[in-house]
Amino acid sequence: MSWSERILAYMKWLFGKSRWIHKYFGLVLLLFLMWMSISGILLNHPELIANYSIPAWLVPSHYRIKNWDRSALITLKFSEKNQRIGFAAGKLGIWKTEDGGQTFLPLRSELPESPYYRKTNDILLLEKDSDLLFAATDGGLFVYNLNNYHWKRLPLRNDDERILKILKVQDRLFVFTPSSAFASPLPPREMKFKMIHLRRKNDLDQVSMIRLFFDIHDGRIWGFFGRLLIDFAGLIIIFISVTAFYIWFFPRKRKKMDHTKSFLSSRCFNNMFRKLYKYHLKIGIWVAALLLIIGGTGFFMRPPALAAIANGWISSSAYPGFLPENPWDQKIQNALYDSVDNRLIIQAAGGFWIGPPDFSQPFVRKKMNVPVFVMGTTVFEPYGKGGFLVGSFSGIYHLERKSGKAINLLTNREAGAVSSIRPAEKMITGYFKTPQGEQFITTHEQGLLPVGNAHREDRFIMPLEMKENYKMPLWNFLFEIHNGRIFTDLVGNFYILIVPLGSLLFVLVVLSGIYDWLFLKIWRKRSLRSNKHITILK
Repeated sequence: MSWSERILAYMKWLFGKSRWIHKYFGLVLLLFLMWMSISGILLNHPELIANYSIPAWLVPSHYRIKNWDRSALITLKFSEKNQRIGFAAGKLGIWKTEDGGQTFLPLRSELPESPYYRKTNDILLLEKDSDLLFAATDGGLFVYNLNNYHWKRLPLRNDDERILKILKVQDRLFVFTPSSAFASPLPPREMKFKMIHLRRKNDLDQVSMIRLFFDIHDGRIWGFFGRLLIDFAGLIIIFISVTAFYIWFFPRKRKKMDHTKSFLSSRCFNNMFRKLYKYHLKIGIWVAALLLIIGGTGFFMRPPALAAIANGWISSSAYPGFLPENPWDQKIQNALYDSVDNRLIIQAAGGFWIGPPDFSQPFVRKKMNVPVFVMGTTVFEPYGKGGFLVGSFSGIYHLERKSGKAINLLTNREAGAVSSIRPAEKMITGYFKTPQGEQFITTHEQGLLPVGNAHREDRFIMPLEMKENYKMPLWNFLFEIHNGRIFTDLVGNFYILIVPLGSLLFVLVVLSGIYDWLFLKIWRKRSLRSNKHITILK
């Protein structure tokens, strides 16, 4: 046997294995690819689905709010004039208590109706010069007049711009978005906010691997048309999945047909089979590279594969797309004002940045020895005169000003080596302090918990309305489907393997499809030369 014949024989043997992988792995992945494609397309355009929600009875039990968990409560501000009055904020909006925290009523009028936009990230209560409550929501900046009980939207650059943090700095009010900052003078009269030019010194000319993979996966790396390209690829995956099922199902259906009674039906099925098979092959090979990109990047979207890229960076010049000129673009995660040293500290992707509150000098990156989860801080505020309170899914820590040590607020021990991608037992979502000095935290899973000598007693009972009227924004529901967490009730902690395992199998299906197509091309050419009939597909 010649070398060419040996190679061809080996390729034929490999073709058999490849066909098996493409067929059976593809059938296993049909539902996975369908739900990932549909959810991915809709997640790429949140503005289209922001006004839709999923009722509680359709949401798995572990998503329903219990004990202020899942960011239902992230902060509680009490009035200095009347300590029985307080305002609670979280992802379900803003709630008011008039009895020291025993009961809560919603403050919803004129806030965004959509639960997606109503999520509140921070509140600021100003009572000295005016009785106003400011709310930073995913749908913009709002102010509530405590005297006439009226909400008002404060315009910034975009009406629905996501606001992360509100800070009172001397005689000005600052608000931070994921990409920029705005300022308005105090006391508030007309409340006209102007954008601040945030400069950075010795900027990192790098892009994190996490951002690179995520930007490629959803297409934003190539701008708006890149997102449309990924949407198109999602539609192609749906088409390929449907045709794959029909190609598999038709031969079995055909065997059961009574051809004498169903001639027209049989002919229709035959024609449809040939067309779907033809376009399944053609379209599949045309977009194979794009499908490999989606599957390959999807493999790194969730742990454990995420750990491989968590600490990786590439040069900005190597970024294969469009980088915005704004160095803060989608990087700001939190901010605080340090009145002791009169400075602003911005926590952004890549670290902490320190600068003057008048923005006369560029912000300088400074390393702070405190654990922060990869998603950023959820608590970031001054802690008396002794430093700062830094909370995230990695825990909550008192960062001491003088020593620079990070002390775990719950154990009173110095923080050791903490992973930035593995969440702690208590994933911190919020923190507040009562007028009596008692400290409380809220966590993603356990909900509201006292710290130290604090006692909850009969206070801070979650309102029944929060349970009875709970609705999950459609975008969040689809996001939980897309990352596999929604199946926790069915498979437990193994849900974490759904996305990486499904992505890996998808890559194998695409690669086997490419090999099958190439082999058939080679085999047809050889068969035509030798005038042999092609029987390999039987």
